[in-house]
Amino acid sequence: MELILSCSGNNDLISFIPIVLKGLKDPNNIYDCVEALASCVFVQNVEAPALSITTPILLRGLTDKKTVTKRLACVIVDNMCKLIEHPKEILPFYLDKRKKMHSQRKKSIFSNTIYQSAQDDKSVVWFDENINFNIQLASPSRKQINLATVYNDWLKFSDSFSSLGPINGMHHTENVVFKEDNYTPLLMAKRKNGEEYPLAIASYPEKGRAIWIFTDKLWQLAMNGNGHISRNAYSQIFDSASQWLIRSEINKPLTIEHLSLQEEDNNIFWTAYLKGPATEYIDLKSKDWNISVCDKNLDKNKINKEITGNQSLTLSGKIKNKKQFRKVCSITVNATNKAFGSLEIKSQAPVPKTYKDNDLISSQGKLKELAEIIGAELYVSNNDIDFKIKTWLDNKYLEKGLIINHESKNKVNHFWILDSYILWMLILFLPLEIIIRRWDKLFQTF
Repeated sequence: MELILSCSGNNDLISFIPIVLKGLKDPNNIYDCVEALASCVFVQNVEAPALSITTPILLRGLTDKKTVTKRLACVIVDNMCKLIEHPKEILPFYLDKRKKMHSQRKKSIFSNTIYQSAQDDKSVVWFDENINFNIQLASPSRKQINLATVYNDWLKFSDSFSSLGPINGMHHTENVVFKEDNYTPLLMAKRKNGEEYPLAIASYPEKGRAIWIFTDKLWQLAMNGNGHISRNAYSQIFDSASQWLIRSEINKPLTIEHLSLQEEDNNIFWTAYLKGPATEYIDLKSKDWNISVCDKNLDKNKINKEITGNQSLTLSGKIKNKKQFRKVCSITVNATNKAFGSLEIKSQAPVPKTYKDNDLISSQGKLKELAEIIGAELYVSNNDIDFKIKTWLDNKYLEKGLIINHESKNKVNHFWILDSYILWMLILFLPLEIIIRRWDKLFQTF
C-alpha cells in the first residue's frame, strides 16, 4: 500500500505517506493525520493522483466529531484547491459523489419557510443534471433590494454571470411559488425554452438570514476560460454574500439616526428618528416589535408614530423619570419579521437638565424683582422696538457721515503693533540711518 501511495507523483506528499497510511488503517488516528497534512506546504500543482490519496483522509476529517479536526480539514482543502490548475483533476471525485447522492434520492433540504408548493411536496426541487441554462441577474423590486443589499454587490458582476455560457445541472424550481416579501431573487436561470426560474435567492428564515443557490455549478465562474471573470472576482462574490449573512454589510435594515430627550415635571419626553427599509414593516400593534426607553418597556399603544419620508419615521412618547437627575438614557428596538429576520438596535443620548425660570439669575422673573428693589423700570427687548431704535441711530449717524457696525466680533488682533505710526516711522528711517553711517564709502569723500 505504501508503494502504491508513493506513485502519486506529488513530491509535497512523499514525507506524509506513512502518516496517511496510518490514518487509512485506523480511523482513531484521523486527527493526527489531518494535523500532519495541515502542516504540508503544497507547491506543486495538485492532480488527480494526489487527490486520490488525500480525499479519503479529508472526508473522514470533515465528518469527525471534533470541531478542530473539521477546521484543519477545511484548511487543507483550501490550500489544495488553490493549486488545482484544471477542473478535470477533480471531476472524477465530483461525479462519484453525485452518483451516490442520486442513488440515495434524498428529498430537498430547503426549508419550507421560503416557498410553498401547491401540494406541499418538497420533492419538486430535486436536482437534475440534465437541465441546461444560462445565468443572468434577477430584477428584484426596490423594496427587496433594500432588505438584501448583497444584490448591489453582485450587480457589478452582471456581465461575468452572463458570459459564463450554458451550464448543466440545477434543482427543479418551476413548480415552486415563493412567499411574497419573504425573499429577494439574486440570480435567474434562463433555459432553452426562454423560461426563467430562480437560481439564487436571499431569504430570512426565522431570526436569521440565508442564501439559497439551486445549483452546485457556480464554481465554474472561477474556472471560466474566456477571461471574463477571475478567481479574485469569484472570491468577491462569495465574500459579499458572507458579509451579508453575518450582518456586517454597510447598509443596515434599520438604524436610529437621532434620539432627543427632554426632562419636564419628572417626565422624560423622547423622540427617536428611525431610518431604513425595515421602517415599512414597523407595526406597533404586533408582538414582534418591542421598544424600551431608559430601561423601561413601553406600552406600544402610548407611542406616537409619524412617517417623515421614504424609509424614515419618528417615534415619540413620554415615561416617568423615577431616577432623578438621570444623565444618560438609551432606547432599544427589538423586532422579528420574515422580511428581514431579527434585529436589535440601540442608541443613547444625554438627558439635559432643566431649570425653572425662578432658578435662573438672568430670568425675567428675577429681573423684575431686581427692578422693584432699585426702583427702576424693566425694559423687555422687543424685535419691533429694536428695529426702530436701530433705524433711528442709522439715520442720525448718516446725517453726520458716520456708519455704525451693528455686529461686534471679539477677535484677538495679533498684529496690533502694526497699528502704531511710530513703528512705521522707524521702518522708513532705517535706510536713512544706514546711508548716514556709510556716507563716506558711498560717495568717497575725503
